[in-house]
Amino acid sequence: MVFKEFSVYLNGLHIVYLLNPSHRFEFRMLKRPRMMVLHDTGPIPLTIEDYYEKSVNELGQPKTHFVITDTGRIYQTLPINVCGNHVRKRNDISIGVSLHNLTPSKPMSSAMRYSLYKLRDALSVEFGSLKVKTHRELLVDDVKELTDRLGISSEIDFTSLLTLVGSELENYKHRLMDWVRDNIDEPLYTEMLIERIGEVVECPGGYPTYSSIMRSRL
Repeated sequence: MVFKEFSVYLNGLHIVYLLNPSHRFEFRMLKRPRMMVLHDTGPIPLTIEDYYEKSVNELGQPKTHFVITDTGRIYQTLPINVCGNHVRKRNDISIGVSLHNLTPSKPMSSAMRYSLYKLRDALSVEFGSLKVKTHRELLVDDVKELTDRLGISSEIDFTSLLTLVGSELENYKHRLMDWVRDNIDEPLYTEMLIERIGEVVECPGGYPTYSSIMRSRL
C-alpha cells in the first residue's frame, strides 16, 4: 500500500493531497456544493492512511473530501468536483470534512479548529457561502422532516436527540422508538422513522452542532 502526497493550494490555503494510485474510482460529478458537512473518523484511533483504506473498503471510495488532523494539517482525499459518500440524500450538494480521531472525550485542538475555519473560508471563495452542519445535525433534521410529515413533531424532544451523549442518548432513542411503535399506525412510516432515529450518532466527537464548535473557541 503505497500512498503519494502532493502539496496543493485552495485559494491560498495549503493542503496535502493524499492518493493511493493502486485504486481506481468511478465518481459522480459534484456540480455546485451548498453545504459543508462535518464528521469524525470514528471511535477507534486510525492513521490518515488507514481511514482512507477503511472508507474505500466499506464505501468503494474515500468517504469525505478532506480530513483535518489534531495538528491542523489538512488532507484532501477527493477532488472537490466529485461526490463523496458521507451523508444520505446530500452527497451531491455537499463537501465532506472528517475531523481526525476526534472523540467525545477529546476536545478539539485549537489547530484543528483554526484549519476548519480556514478551509470553510477557502471553500466559500470557491463556491460562495456554504452552510456548515455536523452529520448529527443532518440526521436529526431527517427525523424532524419525517415527524413533521406525520404531524408528531411536538412529541419529540429534538434538543435531547441532538445533545445527549453515550448511554443517555441510546436510552432516549430506545424510548422514542418504542413510542413510535406504540402510537404510529402507518407501518411504512413507522419503519422509516425508527430507522432514522436509530441512525442518530455522536458525530463529530463531542460537538453536536457547528455552533457548538464555534462556541468552544479558545
